[in-house]
Amino acid sequence: MTLRLARILVRAVGTLVMVAVLNFILFRVVPGDPATLLLAGSRSGISQAQIQSVRDEWGLDRPLIPDQLVAYMASTLRGDLGYSFKYRGEKVTDLLLQRLPATIVLVGLAQILAIVAGLFLGAVAGWRRGGGVDRIATNTSLVLYATPYFWLGMVLVLIFSTGLGWFPPNGLFTAGVTASDPVAWLTDGVSHLVLPVTAVALGLLGQYVLVTRAAIGDVLTEDYMVTARAKGLREGQMLMRLRGCRHHHCGSRVRLAWDRRAHSRGSQRARLSCPGRHLSAARNLDRAGEHAGRRDLRRSRPEGSPVTVAIAAPPSTPGFSGIRTAAGLGRSILRTGEGRVGGVILVIAVLTALFPDLLTGPYQTAALATGGFLQPPSLPHLLGTDEVGRDVLNLAVHGARVSLAIGTLATIIAVLLGTVIGLVAGYAGGWLDSWLMRLTDFFFVVPPFVLALAITPIALEAVGQSGQILGFRASLFMVVLVIGLTSWPFITRVVRSQTLSLRHRPFVDRARVAGTGPIAIMARHILPNVIPQIVANGALVIAGAIATETALAFIGLGDPLQPSWGTLLFLAQRAGAASTGAWWYVGSPGVCVVVVILAFVLIGEALDTTLNPRRRVIP
Repeated sequence: MTLRLARILVRAVGTLVMVAVLNFILFRVVPGDPATLLLAGSRSGISQAQIQSVRDEWGLDRPLIPDQLVAYMASTLRGDLGYSFKYRGEKVTDLLLQRLPATIVLVGLAQILAIVAGLFLGAVAGWRRGGGVDRIATNTSLVLYATPYFWLGMVLVLIFSTGLGWFPPNGLFTAGVTASDPVAWLTDGVSHLVLPVTAVALGLLGQYVLVTRAAIGDVLTEDYMVTARAKGLREGQMLMRLRGCRHHHCGSRVRLAWDRRAHSRGSQRARLSCPGRHLSAARNLDRAGEHAGRRDLRRSRPEGSPVTVAIAAPPSTPGFSGIRTAAGLGRSILRTGEGRVGGVILVIAVLTALFPDLLTGPYQTAALATGGFLQPPSLPHLLGTDEVGRDVLNLAVHGARVSLAIGTLATIIAVLLGTVIGLVAGYAGGWLDSWLMRLTDFFFVVPPFVLALAITPIALEAVGQSGQILGFRASLFMVVLVIGLTSWPFITRVVRSQTLSLRHRPFVDRARVAGTGPIAIMARHILPNVIPQIVANGALVIAGAIATETALAFIGLGDPLQPSWGTLLFLAQRAGAASTGAWWYVGSPGVCVVVVILAFVLIGEALDTTLNPRRRVIP
């Protein structure tokens, strides 16, 4: 036990060191002089003496490695994160500590509410599977999973603040309210917390309901549950005790899965209906694969005896038999309710993205705008206008092409990277596996917007502000690249776990004895057996990619000249659409994002049911 804890600690420290070093290198390769950037806010002209003074003060004239790297690591260990560019003269550590209490209160309350409600609703839905409560809870959870946090917050502000006036739209306290009147101070603080806590809690609720429902559904047929019924225990007693959850990875020990857009799926069996990004769940996949991979099925033989090798074809992939063509797979998907609904939505979305001009005409720029400022829906403008008079329907239809294209290309990057790295790590093992997994951990934890801020200037300097890559402007292609680079780790974990369980199977050993090389073994014998997991998770990776692009665009990292649905939400937020009651501007792109993400989630469920029928959890 002590040795195991020591290994975990060493791996954790190694991962943190790698993250720190890569973070140091990442921002040092960004074009530009840091000293000039530090002086960019100066109103007077910047002299060479000032630039040199800044370089001397911060050690920027010293060698990058090891001098600057050692100084960076030392300051990080001391908790000295430097000074803020925006709040000049303010230490980053002080700014973080100032905002920490409000963050803890907001996130803590939201997590508690989501866990309590999610466990209860998931348990009831799993116990009464197929009933009315189950259908309502499951469908609502899927919609909440597909809904971006920030858009949900905008909708709540639009309804309960702007429309009904029940709660304040922003801030922590009303100006002038102090702790001298504790009752008024507490009441004012609670009223400010209601909307943000509700938005975050609802965003988290869906994954907890699905996780708990899957756990309850799994244990209903276990022997100890059958014994409990035979002993005469009432259903209410069995449900309240949640006996099944104590024996399952995803039950009462549900982990605090904070970021649900990285597609880690629950437990050892990686159910697709348990979305949520938590590294520990993905590691469960690895431990399961390692356990299976330890079985050495090779047989020893007397020295000098002849070798007779029977080359057998790899066993058929579970759930893949009978599905020989894409048409057959499509028919199997359409036999499920999720597949039919998701397929219809996806076909409409794809046709909209391919032929936007046929639906709403050419893309409207500010020069072509025909409406007024934030006009409500009318006959000429069915979904109203934006802040410069452009037709919102036209913007939403043309935004479909950008959002779907980004999601598709980013998924291709993620699947290719994840599959190759997972196969190599799982088959090679040893130090290579260890280092590849530490690299995977880094991309698990790095925020997409940080990576976007780091590599976008490099691309802009390489191709220019007006340059294009694969039809995308440089800044938008960097968003595609960033999403792909932050979406592959889960695919890697899934493929690695399957590879670990397959690399010592008899058919692989026979191929190895016959002289087949490692690359051929991975490509011909292992890869076909992990395709179902890759395909089933691919739909969910697209959903996560669209959600990530929407979030990046919402914080201003999109391209106004090639607007996506996220860019429209950013423009709506900047124009104050939620606070002015312009529901059509807030709702149109947000509903498009939710519906398309939901379509991919439903298709992922249908793929899971079709390719892996034993893992079906949502009927």
